Order: sequence, then structure tokens, then C-alpha cells
Amino acid sequence: MRSLFRKYSFIIILSAILPLFSGCSTGVEGTKTIRMTKTERRELMPSAEQVFVADMKSDPLSDWQQGKRFLVSDEKAAVVLRSTDGSSDNLKGAVLIYNKVESRRTPAGAEEAVILFSGNGRELRYSTGRSIADSYKELTASDVPMLIDLDLVDKALRLLTGKKVWTMSNLWYDADGNIARGVKYVPVTITGVQPGDKVFPLLVSFKDASGSEFGMWMSVRNDGNQASAGASRWFGNLFSLSDPRLGHQEIDDAVWELICTGKVREGMTKEECRLSLGNPDEVDSGHDWNSTLDIWRYQNGTFLRFQDGKLANFRN
Repeated sequence: MRSLFRKYSFIIILSAILPLFSGCSTGVEGTKTIRMTKTERRELMPSAEQVFVADMKSDPLSDWQQGKRFLVSDEKAAVVLRSTDGSSDNLKGAVLIYNKVESRRTPAGAEEAVILFSGNGRELRYSTGRSIADSYKELTASDVPMLIDLDLVDKALRLLTGKKVWTMSNLWYDADGNIARGVKYVPVTITGVQPGDKVFPLLVSFKDASGSEFGMWMSVRNDGNQASAGASRWFGNLFSLSDPRLGHQEIDDAVWELICTGKVREGMTKEECRLSLGNPDEVDSGHDWNSTLDIWRYQNGTFLRFQDGKLANFRN
């Protein structure tokens, strides 16, 4: 009788604990299956702009062919590009040709990859600070300081020239390189791409509706992730492939005109202010006895104060 009791007790206990394991799809007792919402899935998907420029990135060292061309963008390049004859001329504007990669021993005895270029009638060396294996695996043309990959410029030129896009930034430059106050969310046609500078390797030129020509400096992510941190002026920050107005038809035309020129007025919503000025650098939130309060601050000194989600006052 006692043996029978133990048998049935074991069955009862086992029946009680089995559902705990069978219902646990994550391998941790008591956890539920986590399902992403449609909005979260959309946020993880690459944007149309990311897909469009996915191949517009610098080639890895492993793909370089002898004769690959680079433009020297800064006179300080002589600091990192050592001439084999000991000279240190101003290299800015010179076109360098890639020759090969050699291995050398550092004073500490480690192996280091050295990239050899030719230009200005002499041979130049760039010490990567990495082994040959790591250099082939990790290094891209954009990682060599103050050199602009002319193959990258050609890629951008072929991809972008003649493309109709909408501007996402009002930081435009005129033909003389001076800052020109531009307009956001307006259609323009890209007319060309030129080598940029040591910070932004590409200068994208375009014409607005009046036929006037302007330009914007553009960065490129080495890892192909065009929207990752650090790419402050990648293609998607500067241009949209579709009309942004279509996604904000609820906004009044008068307010939209302010947004396009980077202005705000009292009564605008947070989203309208964000479209106009971009994301704030600092946000403080709180409330008083009967309303919520939010303060947005920007690095240029702009200050916005919201009450119950509407712009109450600002300093621009």
C-alpha cells in the first residue's frame, strides 16, 4: 500500500511540473515568448536610403588592385605618409597610386603591414599598425587618414548623378564653398559628385527648382551600415528618396513652410519642432501642479519649452 502511494505521489508531482517546462519557449522557467510589434520590426528593417547606397562604401584592403587611386585631401598627410627618400613635401591635391603591401618588424618585434604608394615622383609608405592578416580583414580605404578613395567617388557619381531626391538638411554650400541657408524637404536633382575633404570624402552637388546649384558634404560608413553611429552626414541624413511631406499631411501648410526653413513658432508640437530643428541634444522633463513640462536644448543655444506637448516659448 505504501509503495502504491509513493507511485501515485510521484505521478501527481510530475504532472504538476511538466507544464512549467513545456510552456517555457526561451529555456528559462516562467518566461514568456517575446514577440516584436510591427512597428519594432519596421524600425529594424533597413530604410530605402540604406538599401540604395548599400554598395557605396570603401573597398577593403583585400580587394585593392595595383593602380588603385587616392587623392590626398590635406597637407598634413606627410605626417603619416613617409617618403622612402626622407623628403616631406606638401602632398595636398596629389593623386597616389597603390602598389602593394609589405611586412616589416617594429622595434618591439611585432609584425606590421606597410602599404606602399607612389606619387609626386617618389614612393610613400603608410604604417597600418596592424598585422598583414588583420589589415586585410579590417582595413578599408577610408581608414587611411587624409586620403580619398577615388573609386568611391566614381561609385557615388554613377549611382547619384541625375537622381531626383528631397533634401533632409538645410546646411547647403554655394559654388564658392560658402555656407548658404538652404531649405529642407524640397525636391532637387543631383548633378554630380566630387572628392570632398579629410572629414567628408564626398561633395554632392545638386540643382533646386530654380536651377541654382548647391552642394552638401557627405560621409560614408566603412562597415556598410550607413546609419550607424558616427555617420552624421550619410546619404539618408541629407536626402530622401521620397517626398517627406506625404508622411506628414496632418501638418498645416503654414507650419510646414516654417519647418522647411528651420523655424518654429508657439503652439507647434514636439514632432513639428523635431522636423524643423532635428533631435535635441538635451531633454529635461517634469510637471507642475496641472501640466507636463519639457525643455529641449540644442548645442547652438536654441532652447524650446513645451507645455502639455505644445511649444510654449523658445529662444533661437
